[in-house]
Amino acid sequence: MSCIEKNLRDFIDALYDEFDKKRPKQKETEKFMVKFLTELNLKVKKDLNTKKKMESKKEEESGYETPDNDEELDKKLINEKSVISGEIEEFFLIINDDIKKLLSKNNKELDTYDRDILDDDSENTLHMKKEELKRKQITMKYGEIWQIVIGNFPGWENLGIGHETECDIRRLDNTAIVELKNKYNTCNSGSKKDLERKLTNYKLNNPNTECIWGIINEKKGNKHHKKEYNVNGLSITKWQGRDFLKYALTYKGINYTEQVIERIRFIMYN
Repeated sequence: MSCIEKNLRDFIDALYDEFDKKRPKQKETEKFMVKFLTELNLKVKKDLNTKKKMESKKEEESGYETPDNDEELDKKLINEKSVISGEIEEFFLIINDDIKKLLSKNNKELDTYDRDILDDDSENTLHMKKEELKRKQITMKYGEIWQIVIGNFPGWENLGIGHETECDIRRLDNTAIVELKNKYNTCNSGSKKDLERKLTNYKLNNPNTECIWGIINEKKGNKHHKKEYNVNGLSITKWQGRDFLKYALTYKGINYTEQVIERIRFIMYN
């Protein structure tokens, strides 16, 4: 993890700690979102300006040309970072709305008459069952949430449901296409063959595109995060865990994985 990534992670943790202490009501979450994006924007800009200045100083000592003065350098860096921050800020706003819409769809209410013979009638049991149902309905949508998130990250597109490629997400420049799975054990033999069929069909017509079987949650202890294998002479890349997320969620040299994970958690449970 780079120094900038660590600083960003520590900074975002502090913001969420502040939110947890205040525990605002639902109507206050929008204000928190604005503060979150504003302060993240300023933090990233400041960190990258510092990094660029250090790099510029090293170049100057090595004999490379640098801007005439700090003011010129600052102006150049701020202009560069404004573009990056704007795109990342827009990304966070989009996934905030899209994930909320997804979580509000097709949710069932607890049927209080559907009781197990061992259940009691206490308020505590009823509350536990409601929380269990709520969490189950959220976890069932984890895969769709990741498709929304990566598909809206700068440089990617969400192919949605029913796309002609039959896949989930794709790089805008067509350098990669991904069939996403939330967990390493999601595929049985039949669904694995279907996944490989989708990816090899695309590879056949797009030989320069990396066709990826992307897995968000890999098996604990797995050391082979990325491997390439052939199906009928066509290559498929199986990429797993945070190593895959780092690839998918890095923009302009900054890995936003931890910030994105924290943002998803906040949207789901607040």
